[in-house]
Amino acid sequence: MRLSTIHLLVYLFVFVATSLAFEMNAFAESAGSPMIFDVRRSLPLEPNEPVYHDFYINAGPESGFKKGAFVTVVRALPVHDPLQNAHQATLNIRIGRLEIIHTEKNITVGRLYSEFGDDERPTVEFEAVMIGDRIDTSTITMEAPKKKKTAKVEAAPAPQPAPVAATIAIQTTEAASTATAAAPVQPLVAPAPPTQTVESGIKTPAAPPIEVPATGGGSAATPPTVPETLPQSLPSEAPPASV
Repeated sequence: MRLSTIHLLVYLFVFVATSLAFEMNAFAESAGSPMIFDVRRSLPLEPNEPVYHDFYINAGPESGFKKGAFVTVVRALPVHDPLQNAHQATLNIRIGRLEIIHTEKNITVGRLYSEFGDDERPTVEFEAVMIGDRIDTSTITMEAPKKKKTAKVEAAPAPQPAPVAATIAIQTTEAASTATAAAPVQPLVAPAPPTQTVESGIKTPAAPPIEVPATGGGSAATPPTVPETLPQSLPSEAPPASV
C-alpha cells in the first residue's frame, strides 16, 4: 500500500514538473515579443452603435509600432508527445489582427480588426484574442489586410399558415344552409285550448286542433275563439209528469 502511494506521488511530481517545463520553455521562446496585458470594450449607448474591443500592448514605438499599422496576434501553444513523454514543439498559432490606433512610450493600443477562423489555423480552446497573447512584430504593415468574405445564406421564407378558421366558418355556414333547405316543412298546428270547467260541473269539450298550412313567410291563422263561460243556471233534472 505504501509503495503504491509513493509511486503515485512520484508520478504526480514528474507530471507537474514536465508541465511547468513546457510552460517555461514556451514563455522563454516568446519572451522577446510584445504581449497583450489588458482588454477593454466600449459600451454602446444606441442600438446601432458599433462595439469596439481595444487591446493594450506592453511595447511602444521603440518596438516598431506606428499608428495606422496592422499587426498579427499569435498564441504560443506547447505540444506534448505522450508516447515519449517529452516536449515536441511550440506552435505559434495566428489568432487575429489588430489595427494600431494609439502608441506611446512602452504602450500601444490596438483595436480588433479581424479574427482567423478554424479553416485558417489549428483548433484552439479559446478562439478570441485574449490577455497573454503575443504580437508578431515581423507582421507589422501599413497595408490593410483583406478581410475574409463569408457567403451569406438567405433563409427560405417560412410557409404561410392556411386560413383554417375562415374555411371552417364558410363550410359551417354552407352546411347549415343546405340542412335548412333539405329539411321538410312541417304544417303548423294550432294548440288546443284547455278544457273549461264551470260551476255547474259540466265540462265543455275542447275544440279539435285546426291544421294550418305553412306559408312562405306568413304567420299561422288564428284559431276560433271558444267562449270561456256558459249559462250559470241549468236544469239539474226534468219535472215529474202529471198523471
